[in-house]
This record gives sequence, structure tokens and C-alpha cells, in this order.
Amino acid sequence: RAEHSAENESAREELKENASRLNALNQIEINYEWLPEGIRDFILENKGNGVLGTVSDFISAFEGYERAVESALGEKIKWIVVGGHDEAIRAVGALRERSLGRGTFIPGGPENGAGHSSPLPDCKALSELVELGPDGPESVREMLKTIYLVPTLGRAVELRAAAPENASFVTVEGDYMHPDGAVSGGTAQPGVLERKREIENLKSSVAALQKFIDVKTAEIAGLDARIEGLDADVKSRQGELAGLVIKEAEARKDIHNFKNNLEKLEKRIEIINRVLAETSMETDKKLALMEETRQKIEKLDAEKAVLEQRFGDVEARIKSAEDEERQEEREIADKKVIRASLMQKETGVTEDIAE
Repeated sequence: RAEHSAENESAREELKENASRLNALNQIEINYEWLPEGIRDFILENKGNGVLGTVSDFISAFEGYERAVESALGEKIKWIVVGGHDEAIRAVGALRERSLGRGTFIPGGPENGAGHSSPLPDCKALSELVELGPDGPESVREMLKTIYLVPTLGRAVELRAAAPENASFVTVEGDYMHPDGAVSGGTAQPGVLERKREIENLKSSVAALQKFIDVKTAEIAGLDARIEGLDADVKSRQGELAGLVIKEAEARKDIHNFKNNLEKLEKRIEIINRVLAETSMETDKKLALMEETRQKIEKLDAEKAVLEQRFGDVEARIKSAEDEERQEEREIADKKVIRASLMQKETGVTEDIAE
């Protein structure tokens, strides 16, 4: 966008300069500021009322030949074009009456044309290098038919002997050889025809620059719209990123809590394993004791049988032995209860581990 903006700004500056120059040149042309003040005021006051303009208003030279044509025409470029001879006569009277100076008036239209051109080798008559506008005096074109464009004054000298007596020559730079052989030349400021050409070129340049600026403005507008869309997308992405940051923070918190719970669970499992180990040892002891008690009971039963066989009459001792047996059975029952309790506890631990 910066590159487009710089090009657009540069074009606007150039357009501003060209438009300013074009406006200044247009004012010079429209107000005839290149003419003497009295003649200028007369034309502006009477234009459209018998006065059509100056010869320069109706003639355009091909590009590159403006100086040659203007040099050839000389003061004729300032002649005032009027509707006819009656208007020309009235105009002369008005200049004299108002003391506005002297002016030359030429009726417009084709009826004033006369004369012909004679071809010369490697030369073109200036009449072939101009365009005459509507109502332009055809006599001006006729005058230009006897003026020939040459590359140099030296070439004019060579051609002069074979040329008609009324022929004159002019170079592209504006150096001029009169019919009598006199030569005019040197440097000169751009004249009215060159100014008209510059105005046309400036108009084309202004139009091209305006078109370029319009295109660049449209491109910049498109880029601005695209940038605006990208900004909106960035804001949307930033919102999504903020949401992801929040989710990440929540996930980190969940992970931290999970780790804490895992540590607690591991400690709990460690405790349970320790309890299970202790319970297993105690169970083994109880089982060993129960086995020992069973063996004792079996021994006592054997002894009882022997005693019953051998001492059937000693009931008191048998009763005592039975009491002892019942006592041991109660102890065994208690141990079974303990064992069942331990097994239930073991089952609960196992379920806790499974959870």
C-alpha cells in the first residue's frame, strides 16, 4: 500500500503542477495576454460580435513544426479574424476612434483563398503541415503554400535560384529566408503555436494523470478494504488466541490438580499396600496358630479317645476336658470371626485399589 500511496501522491503533485501550468497558459490564451493591451481589450469586448478571434485561434501546426510555421507567419499570427470585409472596415474605424492602436483584420472563410504552390525537390510547403479550423481564413493556408520547410538555411540558398520569386524558406528552428533573400533567425521564446501545443500536451498529461490517480485511488481503496478485512481477521484470531490461552491455563490447572490427586492416590495405595502386607503377616500368624490349635485338638481328641477307652470312669476329667475343648472352640470361633473380618477388610482394600 505504501508504494501505491507514494505513486499516487507523486502523480497528484505532478497533476497539480501540470494543472497549474495549464491554467496559466489557458488564461494567457483566453485573455490574449500576448497581444498589445489595446488590441487585446478590443478582441475581448467584440468577440462573437463580428470578431472571431486571431489567426492563431484557427491554425494548428503539426507537432514539431510550430516554431517554423509561426516564424513564417510572423505578425500575421496576430491578425484578427472577422466575419467579412464589412466587419474589418468597422473594426479599423473602432480602433481609430478609441485610439487603441493599429490592427490587421482578415475575413474568415474559404472565399478569401487564392494562389498556388510550386513543388520543390525534398521540400514541403508549410500549408501541408497545418490544420485550419472552421471559419479559419483560407488565405493563411494560401500564404503558407509559398513558404517551404528546409533542413538548413544553406539548403534554402541552394533552392532559391530554382524557386518562384515569391517563395521563402524556413527551418524547424524558425530561421527564415525572405523572398528578397533577407535572413531572420537566432533564439526566440516559445510562441503562441508552441504554447497551444503545450496546452494540448498538458491536457493529455492531466487527463492521463487523473486516470492514473483514479486507478491508484481505486487500488488503494481496494487495499484499504483488504487491510480492513485482514485487521478484522487478526482481531478474530486474537480473540481465538485469547480463548486458547484461557483454555491452556485451565488445562494447566487441571493437570496440576490431576498431579496432586495422583500423588495423593499413590500415597494412599502405598499405605494400603503396607496395611495389606501387615494384614497378610498377621493372617499368616493366625493361620499358623489355627493349624497348631487344630493339631492340638486332634491330639486331644486322640487322647480323649484313649482316656475314654482307658478311663471311662473318670467323667469329671472328661467333663473338664470337654470344657477345655469348648473353650478352645470358642477361641477358634473368635479367630474365625477375626479371620472373616480380615478377609472383609482385604476385600474393601482391593475394591479401593480397583477404584
